[in-house]
Order: sequence, then structure tokens, then C-alpha cells
Amino acid sequence: MLIARAGILILFLFYSITSLGNPGPVGINRHHHFADVLGTKALKKYCRKQIPHLALMSIRSKENLVLNHSRNACFIILDEFATGSGPVVRYFFKDHAYTNQLIKGPGFRWVLQQTISFIASPDSIIHVQAYKNLFYSFSPLPLKPKTWRFAISQHHKTLKQGNLPQFILGSFSITVDLLSNDLTRFTITNYMSRRSLFLHTGPIVQRPQPLGTTKQVITIVLNKREIYALLYP
Repeated sequence: MLIARAGILILFLFYSITSLGNPGPVGINRHHHFADVLGTKALKKYCRKQIPHLALMSIRSKENLVLNHSRNACFIILDEFATGSGPVVRYFFKDHAYTNQLIKGPGFRWVLQQTISFIASPDSIIHVQAYKNLFYSFSPLPLKPKTWRFAISQHHKTLKQGNLPQFILGSFSITVDLLSNDLTRFTITNYMSRRSLFLHTGPIVQRPQPLGTTKQVITIVLNKREIYALLYP
């Protein structure tokens, strides 16, 4: 995924320099349209190689894979993003395979590290409010030494673990809420957009266009025993 993204970015930058910038058929500059076509073809080809007959699958079959198979869910999400098909918003919960894999990754572990002292505190029902809208940055942008060090570390941990949902999700916003003395709800929100694919360059497009923005909302309710098990495996 990283290699494909890097290759697309290189061609995109080359065409950005050499293009005259005439409007494309979707109302954006020609070099942006060129990058869109390239990105769409690359993603479709890759996803459909991973899941044979993906293009011919029924909606029901796709939904079954999304809910029960973490790896397949990732490729279906990417294929729908590339083609402008499928739901604009996808919801995942604790019992979904995609979620179970994601919470074992470095991103969710970072969230727990930032909030564990408040979750475990007797008066955390008050203090946890300050931790709403945390943002986990998986991207090396902006180009700052501290940002790069953290991003490289997170990418290395994700690669070592082979956590595909973390790669698909990338950076995300999260809200932490205490439901009781034992239960905590984590709500992750992520937008997959054309700009995120091309490392925050060019315009954003909307559905039903290919590479139109999609949203993933992941809701996870954990008790303290489960939180400690994730944080201290």
C-alpha cells in the first residue's frame, strides 16, 4: 500500500510540474484528473487481485466479508473508495473483525496510553471529559522532526504487526467517554479522501465520483480488564 501510494505521488508530482493545468472532465485540473485515473486504476487492480471476483459480488456477500473478515474488509473499503460505490459511511463495532484487529494496533494503544490514568482514576468520570476529540497522527505531515519520528515509529510497528486496518485508517479522531466505573466507550472517526491518498495535495471530491470522500465510524466499548489486556499484553 505504501509503495503504491509513493508511486502514485511521484507520477502526480511529475505531471503537476509538466501539465498546463487545463480543466479536466470532472471540473478539476488536468494533472489532478490524471492522478485520479491513475490512483483509481491502481487501487481497483490491487483490491481485485486480493479478492477474486470482487467486482461481481453481491452487496450481501460484500457486507458479510466486511463484518467477518478483517483483511477483506480493508480491500472492499478501498475498492469502494476507488470506484465511488458502496456506503458513504461505514459503521464498525466491537464484535466486527475489522475492529478487533484495529484495537491491537499501535494507534489504539497510543490512545490507551494517553487516557489510562484518567480511565483508572476513581474520579475519572470528571477528568476524562478533557480527552474528548483526541487526534492520532499516522501521517508524517507536517514536515517536522518530531512528526517524522513518531510517524516512522508508528509505521514500523504497524508493518511489523501486519495490521492492515491501521494502514487503511491512517490518522483518526477519537472521543473517549466513561459509561460507568468499569466501561469506557471509544468512538473513532476517520475520513478517507482523495487528499489523504495523495498525501494532502490537490482538491477533495465527493461521491459518487471515484475517490469521493467516505467516512468510517468505529465504536468500541471496553471494560477495564479488556483495556489492561490491550495495554499490557
